[in-house]
Amino acid sequence: MGLRNIISHAYDSVEPEMLWGIIQRNVPVLAD
Repeated sequence: MGLRNIISHAYDSVEPEMLWGIIQRNVPVLAD
């Protein structure tokens, strides 16, 4: 299951720390 589906359908089970970790790892790559 992709992150988009998890956020949109199971947002109540998403841990903010996990989501922040994903953002920190992937946003710099996208910015390049």
